[in-house]
Amino acid sequence: MMTKCMASRRVLIAVLTITGVLLISAGILVFDPSSKKALQPQSPVTALSVLGSSGQLPLRVLLKKMVGNDYKSDFRDENNVKFHLSAHLAHSKENVELFEKFHIRAVLVYRDPRDTLKHLVDRSLNYLEQFDTPTTNPDAVALHQLIVDSKGTRGDQHFVQFYIETIGAQKLLQGIFQIAEWRQHPYIHAVKFEELTNLRGNDKEAQLRVIQGIADFLQLSLSRSTIKELGELCSQQIRKKQRKAGFMVRWNDVFTEEDNVSFKKNFGQLLIDLGYEKDTDW
Repeated sequence: MMTKCMASRRVLIAVLTITGVLLISAGILVFDPSSKKALQPQSPVTALSVLGSSGQLPLRVLLKKMVGNDYKSDFRDENNVKFHLSAHLAHSKENVELFEKFHIRAVLVYRDPRDTLKHLVDRSLNYLEQFDTPTTNPDAVALHQLIVDSKGTRGDQHFVQFYIETIGAQKLLQGIFQIAEWRQHPYIHAVKFEELTNLRGNDKEAQLRVIQGIADFLQLSLSRSTIKELGELCSQQIRKKQRKAGFMVRWNDVFTEEDNVSFKKNFGQLLIDLGYEKDTDW
């Protein structure tokens, strides 16, 4: 009798295992073998990023892997009205109300604003054919046009002074960086691009802590090995960009002391708010 019960139990476990695999493949359930439980679909999940952070792709790939079909880049309300959720969505009253009404959760990725500025300029000047017009953020489109129109006119002006003040981009950059205000909302979990991707390759543990934090925010139970696999997945997404000329050149390889003063004047407090500096003494 005991043998029959054990055999029946093995069959049941095998059936449940196969069913779980099939459901995972279909994106219906997120299953972590170490937790021995399937996580049911929850409210929509999306990815938000500050334009120029380079974090949208690795974050989107990560979230799709973690939540399957619960990941949404678009959303339709009860009246079948379509809303674009992901990417560089402005932190506006209307968008906040949308997230709260439909319990939409998101992970926000941002980067050191100094590196973000440098990347925005480099992308507009050197990779025009790859520029994907971010229609969810008009400020970004306008900034791109300002940078393109100013090509060849910089002369001997310092980088920050020229690309923030001379071309009149300060207000536009405020609008772009304003997306980081989403980090204050309880439905949003914010992470740093540098840690999410282990950009410099020298702090794997910080990357794993960030991914574990995302899993906790999404109420997912994941094993240590799964967290490591997801970390490697994020790093893979950024390696192609790292091969581009100039991508790994940081702000402090370009900024002069005059650039530092100009950036502090315009966005010094933002660096402190985002945790990149403790004060303006840098």
